Amino acid sequence: MPTLLKGIPASPGIAIGKAAVWTGPAPGTRNRPFAGIEEELARLSAAVERSKAQLRDIRDRAAVRIGKSESDLFHSHLLMLDDPVLMDPVREGIRSDSLCAEEAVDRAVALLAGKFEAMQNEYLRQRAADVREAGGRLIRNLSGQPSGEVEMRGAGVICARSLSASETSQLDAARAVGIVTAEGGATSHAAILARALGIPSVAGVASLLAETRDGDDVIVDGSAGEVLLRPGEEALELYRRRAAEESRARAGRTADDGPAITRDGVRIEVLANISCVAEADAALAAGAEGVGVLRSEFLFFHREAPPSGEEQFEAYREVLSRMAPRRVVVRTLDAGGDKVLPGWQGAPEENPELGLRGIRLCLRNEALFGCQLAALMRAAAFGNLAIMLPMVSTLEEVRRSKEIIARAGGGVRVPLGVMIETPAAALMAEELAEEVDFFSIGVNDLTQYTLAADRGNRQVAHLYQPFHPAVLRLIQRAADAAIRRGKRVAVCGEMAAHPLAAPLLAGLGIRELSVSVPFIGAVKASIRRVNLGEAGELAEAALKLGTAEEVMRRLGGARE
Repeated sequence: MPTLLKGIPASPGIAIGKAAVWTGPAPGTRNRPFAGIEEELARLSAAVERSKAQLRDIRDRAAVRIGKSESDLFHSHLLMLDDPVLMDPVREGIRSDSLCAEEAVDRAVALLAGKFEAMQNEYLRQRAADVREAGGRLIRNLSGQPSGEVEMRGAGVICARSLSASETSQLDAARAVGIVTAEGGATSHAAILARALGIPSVAGVASLLAETRDGDDVIVDGSAGEVLLRPGEEALELYRRRAAEESRARAGRTADDGPAITRDGVRIEVLANISCVAEADAALAAGAEGVGVLRSEFLFFHREAPPSGEEQFEAYREVLSRMAPRRVVVRTLDAGGDKVLPGWQGAPEENPELGLRGIRLCLRNEALFGCQLAALMRAAAFGNLAIMLPMVSTLEEVRRSKEIIARAGGGVRVPLGVMIETPAAALMAEELAEEVDFFSIGVNDLTQYTLAADRGNRQVAHLYQPFHPAVLRLIQRAADAAIRRGKRVAVCGEMAAHPLAAPLLAGLGIRELSVSVPFIGAVKASIRRVNLGEAGELAEAALKLGTAEEVMRRLGGARE
């Protein structure tokens, strides 16, 4: 019988294949006779050096295959092997408790990983996996076990309790068509690498290994966070069509190069969400009409200090030059919440999603913010730049930002917009539209803040519903405020790429959709099936409904 499993969206896209259940590498021996303090310390030192050499090799290969910014996360793994927070307790266990090196590592890793797992912040919780990965590598090197790559007999969907960053980075995307894990989340290093490799992935599927047999047919919807086991032929055919549309988009075929025009002649722009310089070329190949969100965080993560103004300038200049004359919207640093900047962001917060994140963090660190803005203004000469402020909730934040932009710009002026991703911003849309040139409605955060449901928390994941009428009414309010003043308004986030969303959003007045690169072709195809008159009636009806389920049924019926 078909079984639907829910998890956390980790990497977008559709994957269809046979389940390849992976139980992980050989664990290595934890207990062995104590050989004496000096010998155990020497064994530990040798294992640390072997581990470092392996990580440097993995990092260098990942830089070639994936990109430097993604491969840099292995630098943090290298630093961990020298970190006294981890290594001092290991050596103390050898010296004071006469533990063999393997047992000392095992104990220290369990204690440190346990501390991370007890933290409320999702990003910091996911760092427990990095600690366990470092410890497992050390123990395997101490025991003389292979370092461990994922073994696959053929192409398929990897189903595992967890995958480490190094295991993920070495996957062959032609064989590993999808990834499903029982543990982990969207902010894990493995998820970051899966996205960079373009492998659809769902994490946090607690019952995965109990429900899945090796060789089962599996459908992975990495955008919805859904896994369908043993699907019927009808479901397989539906998802094959969706996968084919995405494949055409990635290949950049001619059918996706043209504009997306509704059946009654209205153009809706389809833009790309990108996270690094290299993705600009992929966006062009897929037919993107510009960049709706360049996530500037890729320059700031996995390092001990912020990037220099010159480094930022070169990256922005490169993207703008590649995309010219198409418009590139750069979102200023959106750190905080589940996107922690280790070492220089400040103390962990008890409730980071409601804390110092997005524009709040930038305004608290004006030198950091000013450096980024100055780099952007320098780069503006090389393309069609717009700047967007994340996590805005007050007019004061916008006005202060405009003052800093004016000082940093040296007379250069570029369009300025805000993300509408808090209920406060949506409710203040009339006033915000007077201050800025455009809106981008970030439906992911708008949904979780409106419904008070963390989309990364399995216990309340069922409440996270972008098609909930409350969310739709806030989208309508923001869109109407922008349209009345002749300001541009886009929708970005997972909802923009949903196959049922195009007629609804078009009916709400949205004329720009910004989506992940693999979805560009599918979204264009959806728009070309829309009749704007019918879409307006559909949106009006949806806004009057009471539940997300009713909205989805109405949209599904309209599509049929």
